[in-house]
Amino acid sequence: MLQRDKRRAREVYRKQRKIEHKIHRKKKKKHINDKVQSIEIANGENETRRFYQTANSIRKGYGVRQGDGLSAVLFNLALHNAISHVDPGGSIFYKSAQLCGYADDIAIIARNLRAMENIYSRLENLEVQMGLNGGTSKTIYMAVSADPTRRNVEDMSLNGTPFEGVQKFKYGTTITGDNAVSNVIQQRLAAGNSAYFSCLSRIYSPGNQN
Repeated sequence: MLQRDKRRAREVYRKQRKIEHKIHRKKKKKHINDKVQSIEIANGENETRRFYQTANSIRKGYGVRQGDGLSAVLFNLALHNAISHVDPGGSIFYKSAQLCGYADDIAIIARNLRAMENIYSRLENLEVQMGLNGGTSKTIYMAVSADPTRRNVEDMSLNGTPFEGVQKFKYGTTITGDNAVSNVIQQRLAAGNSAYFSCLSRIYSPGNQN
């Protein structure tokens, strides 16, 4: 008799536990649903959300406004993406062409015209896909060689785009086809001497003798 009573008591306890677990799960589910509903109501009543819903929509298009704070950042990101796809890395010492970027300028260094035309074509196609427009009117072409006959270049055309051929150009400093730096050194010495002698009277003025 005692064992039957214990077994019956255990069965009653198990049934009661199942009922309690079921009730607990229902309460927990109801609590979560109520919480989600309250969050949705609060989100719908948010004044900031309502303000942005009634604000004027932004028109999408190519390019950014000149002078905008994000203009340079977005352009540099797009330009970096284009360069990394066309020229993933490496030096001109180990391949036929290389892209060099500084600010919003791109320099193409190539061992021959065929390699230059190939990398320029890929870069131009990717620029069109990204909505970029390269300033070809300001782009020039120069040949660098120790042989003077190879430095005499004429205007050329790549994919139908004409480029002016030059023997030297100025980009911060003067870059020449023979890679000579003596003229640049002389120009800097002359500029330094000019600045020094223009201030010479102030340096040796009577008030500065002590």
